[in-house]
Amino acid sequence: QMPYDRQAPERMIDEIPEGHVTRHGLLAAAMGTTPRAVAPAVCRSNSAGRIRVVLKGGWFPHQDNLEDCVARTQILEGEGVPISGDRRRVLVPEEDMWMP
Repeated sequence: QMPYDRQAPERMIDEIPEGHVTRHGLLAAAMGTTPRAVAPAVCRSNSAGRIRVVLKGGWFPHQDNLEDCVARTQILEGEGVPISGDRRRVLVPEEDMWMP
């Protein structure tokens, strides 16, 4: 078993292309770990890519934080990502999400 590389999630988050989103689970699968292990790395990240990591079903991670949802919506819409009418999630089917 390889030791956990703390830089791996950060590098992967940096690689998410503009106009695309991915899930914690897809990042985790690529790293051979769990979504729960990836989530703190995403939250800690200063990368623009962290905005492009969403929950299952396309939901934004911080539903109770309206400012966060508004900021994500503005950035992602600006990149051409379709957003739900209630501004709480992206309308991107799982199979169209970015895979590391």
